[in-house]
Amino acid sequence: MAAPKPALAQSYAANVVLVILTLFPGLINTSAISLDASVIGSDLHVAPALAATLPLLSDAALAFGCVLAAELGRRVEARLLFYVLLAVSLISALASATATTFGVLLAAHVVHGLMSGMLFVVVLPPLLTTFGSRKLSATASVMVPVLFGASTLGPPLGALVAVSSLWRVLFAAEVGVALIAVLLAAFTLQKREPQATDDPPDWAALLLAALGSAGVYIGTGRLANSDLHDPLTVGPILAGVAAYAALIAIEAAKKQPLVPVRKLATSVAIIGTIATVMGSVSFSALNGGLTLGLLRAQGLAPHEAGLTLWPESVAALASGLVFARLVTTRWVVLTGAAGLVFIAAAAVVARALAPVSVHDAGWIGALGAFGAGLSVSPGLFVVTLSFERALVGRAIALLNLFRLTGGFIAVPGVQYAIGSQTAQHLAAAGAGSAVAVEAAARAYVTGNPLPAGAPRGALPHALSLGVADADMLIVVIAALGLAVIVAVLLATHVTLRAPDLERFDRGEPALITPELV
Repeated sequence: MAAPKPALAQSYAANVVLVILTLFPGLINTSAISLDASVIGSDLHVAPALAATLPLLSDAALAFGCVLAAELGRRVEARLLFYVLLAVSLISALASATATTFGVLLAAHVVHGLMSGMLFVVVLPPLLTTFGSRKLSATASVMVPVLFGASTLGPPLGALVAVSSLWRVLFAAEVGVALIAVLLAAFTLQKREPQATDDPPDWAALLLAALGSAGVYIGTGRLANSDLHDPLTVGPILAGVAAYAALIAIEAAKKQPLVPVRKLATSVAIIGTIATVMGSVSFSALNGGLTLGLLRAQGLAPHEAGLTLWPESVAALASGLVFARLVTTRWVVLTGAAGLVFIAAAAVVARALAPVSVHDAGWIGALGAFGAGLSVSPGLFVVTLSFERALVGRAIALLNLFRLTGGFIAVPGVQYAIGSQTAQHLAAAGAGSAVAVEAAARAYVTGNPLPAGAPRGALPHALSLGVADADMLIVVIAALGLAVIVAVLLATHVTLRAPDLERFDRGEPALITPELV
């Protein structure tokens, strides 16, 4: 006799709330902790630059966790996997909240990021596919603000706890939310057996995903304080990129790959993937530049800088509502391109108004956040509509691997660019030798102690000019993504058409297009 279904198993609202409780706190965590790095470093007696590696390492673990969950999802019953992952996440949050040394906090944060990445793949795809086309717009209106909006809500929340020891409240709150999620899951989750497979574990995919994430993290973690001539910086980055390239090549050659690279590259989902990755990179860089300008050039405290960017959360909500109206129309594939246009426009405005004032930073960030809301999370929906139901989770795992990697490269990358340009402006103003101004600029950008003799009076203005220079780099990144999307559409003569919702309800690809490559 079959076991009775949980009382709320068929409740759409309960399933949505469960996904939010499971994913939202961890997604907020990264951007909040990034703002609180200096406070955390002071409390745990480490340099701010070292504390700033916390969100980078967490994101690297999160990216790998998505691929690991795709493998475990083929072999472990979904409800059991959910409970194990959430329990470990709860314990890691508790360890972070009570950590007395940086080493403990670092280890707990890595575990927490890994669990968050795995939970993303375990809980999100079922919500996207189980309730059919009738709930697709509603899911979009909620999930876009939740998944992308979490990163925009992080700075204001981090600002509220950017006080000695108060940052621990973020982790303590996660413990409470996880406990509520466990209780709700008992009434919501039903047993879901894994897909039958005789394939051995895809060790190559797991190893290459791990090496890629680790290599890119190690390199970018040093980037803001180093330069591209340092082999300990560029070496790991190149090794990580090479591992990702090998992952793509090996998985594309397999008949039964863990992650469906070939199908992702030969369907309209590639357009959503490009928009997601480039949107994540360009908005992360834009936001990083705005935050750096507020902290250094404008002299705001971390809590003031975080609260200045609160309009981004409103923009994330607005973008979710707009995408909800478009997700079942023929324009769904072009939302990502439109989002890149908004991000580029925000960077152009920031460049024109440089140095960006405290008053202007909020609405410029909101313009960029609206664009990111149309490009980052909607890519998940384009992938979902492009794949048969059985492959959605594994396709999203691959998409997230590259999206998260792009996002955590962007912040150190823009810091490096700003530091380089700041040094050039200092040198042009005759503030010292090339070596001296380079050292001063790097220290100023990363929040490390300034070297003796640093031109303190000239640094804020030079950094403002450096941020403005970096804004043009963001325009180039967004424009490049837009150009690739347009080129793919024109070269392959893809006809824009609304998703076939009847096929979607049968578990078949809803965006039917000829193979692109």
